[in-house]
Amino acid sequence: MTAPAYGNLTTDLAEHLANLGFGQWNPNGIYKSFAPPAIYLGIIPDEAGPSIALNIYHHSTTNGRDTGTPEIRVQIRIKGSRDPRLAQWVGNDIYTALHEQTDYELDNGTRVLLSQRVLTHEERDPNLVWHRVDSYAFTVNPS
Repeated sequence: MTAPAYGNLTTDLAEHLANLGFGQWNPNGIYKSFAPPAIYLGIIPDEAGPSIALNIYHHSTTNGRDTGTPEIRVQIRIKGSRDPRLAQWVGNDIYTALHEQTDYELDNGTRVLLSQRVLTHEERDPNLVWHRVDSYAFTVNPS
């Protein structure tokens, strides 16, 4: 049994977050507005308004996991506005939907056995725009 490809997990997660109403997802990364926040895989373009970026940064099959049920860590970076509350609100909504959730399926079929937030922090960029950076661990199983 093999785990889903990284691109499948981030794409499925992007669609899942969009279907929950936390953002909008367009696979080509082109958006006409940023309400709700645009969802990107990888890096948020500098010119983008409120956005969410999804990045995989860790894959583990240790701690008793086999290759069929890996733990994959995803950074969810939320770009808000100069008002720190926007990034907080979006991050809190995502937390409510994902943290400590068990045995569910993302919209394109990735099976999640457990999702947990493992780290969060907030920061401001040089333009004084607030970002919330949450990391989540997803234990997945494709079947």
